[in-house]
Amino acid sequence: MRVRVLVILAAITSGAQGGPLRAQQPSRGLRLSDITSQQASDVLRSDTVVVIPLGAGSNGHWPHLTLGTDAVLADYLARRVADGSEVVVAPLLPYHHVPTPVEYPGSASLTLETARTLTTEVAASLGRSGPRRYYVLNTSSGAERALAASSRALALQGILLRYSTMAVDLDRTSMMLYVDPASVDMRRAPREAAVASREKGQAIVEALVASLKSNIEDLRRAPPPSPSLAPAPTSASGAPQPSGLRASGCTPGDERAVRQMADAFTYYWSNADSESISSMWSREGDIVHPDGSIERGREVIRANRTALFLRPEYRGSKHPLTIGMIRCLNADVAVADGKWELRGVSDEKGKPLPTFEGQFTIVTKRGDEAWLIEAYRYTQKPAAAPMPTLLKRPGFPGGQ
Repeated sequence: MRVRVLVILAAITSGAQGGPLRAQQPSRGLRLSDITSQQASDVLRSDTVVVIPLGAGSNGHWPHLTLGTDAVLADYLARRVADGSEVVVAPLLPYHHVPTPVEYPGSASLTLETARTLTTEVAASLGRSGPRRYYVLNTSSGAERALAASSRALALQGILLRYSTMAVDLDRTSMMLYVDPASVDMRRAPREAAVASREKGQAIVEALVASLKSNIEDLRRAPPPSPSLAPAPTSASGAPQPSGLRASGCTPGDERAVRQMADAFTYYWSNADSESISSMWSREGDIVHPDGSIERGREVIRANRTALFLRPEYRGSKHPLTIGMIRCLNADVAVADGKWELRGVSDEKGKPLPTFEGQFTIVTKRGDEAWLIEAYRYTQKPAAAPMPTLLKRPGFPGGQ
C-alpha cells in the first residue's frame, strides 16, 4: 500500500536554530546491523515494525547534488524515525527501480521485476523471524511501481508492507542543506535551486519526520493480511493441471484449500496467534497426542495455546507443518498426511532444546466458509530430550 507523504511547509521564524545535530538521547529503535543474531531473535517479534530505508546510492540529480543524495536522505530519515519510534531498521537498499534520464551519467537502476523481487525477498526473509509489518522509507522517485508490486506479493504470504513516496519536485536541495550541507555545491546550482535554504530544509525535514512516524504508528495498528491460497498446481512441464477430480479424489480447489491449512497453521504459530490456530478446528475437533492424552474442542485448544505462548520456553518458537498426500473420501471429507517440526523451544532453565519432529494425520471436513480440522493425530520421532511438559491442566499432555 502506498502512503503519500504530505509535507506542509510551516512558517519559519526568524533566527531559527537547530539542524540535524541535536543532543544525543537514547534511541527507541534499533538497527539490525548494530545487533547480534541472538539479540535479533528477541526484538524481531510478530508485532515488530521493520523499517527498510530505500534510497538510490547512485542516482542523478542537478549538478550541485551528489549521486548519493537519495541514500543520504533515506539513512538520515530512518535514524530520525528510530530516535522516536520503537522500530527495527533494516540495512538500506541502495539499488532499486529508479528510472533516471540518460543525461545523468552514473545513475543505476534495476528492472521493475528485479526491484520487486529484491524488496519482496528481503521482507519475506526477515519475516521468517516473526515480523509481519514493514515500512519502506523511500526517498527515490519512481520506485513506487515496484513497491506496489512487492506489497501485493507479500500480502499473499500474510505480510503487510507499506511505503512512502518522494515527490519529484520536493526541494531536495534545501533538505540536503539541512541534513548534509557539506555535500551541496551551491556554486554549481541552477537558477531553480537558488532559492533553496537550510531553513526551508529544516521545515521540510521536520514535517516529513513527523509524517513518517504517524504513518508507521498507523501501520503498527493495522492487522496483517491472512495468507492467501497457493497458486493453481502445475504439471512438471509448468502447464496448469486440468480441472476436475484428481488421483486423490479431490478437485484442484479442494486440494489447494486443505494443503493451505499447513501454511496457515505455521503462520499463526509464528505470530503466537492462539485464536486463529483454534479457529482451524471444528467446534468439537480434537488433538490426540503421542502419549494418548486428548485436547477436545476448539475452546480447549485455544486456551491451551494461549497459556503455552505465554511461557518463555516457547517464545519465538516455530512449528511448521508440511502436508504430503491428500485423499478426499467424499465431497466434504478429506484426510491428509504430513510432517511436523517444533524448533526454538527451551527448557525451564532457558537451555535450548533440539528440534522435535514427527508425522501427523488430519481429518478435515468442509465447513460453511472453510475446511476445518475434525481430528489431528501425530507421532514423534525419538529425540535426545523429551518435549517439555509445561502446562498441568486437563486436555494437555501431562495434564492432571
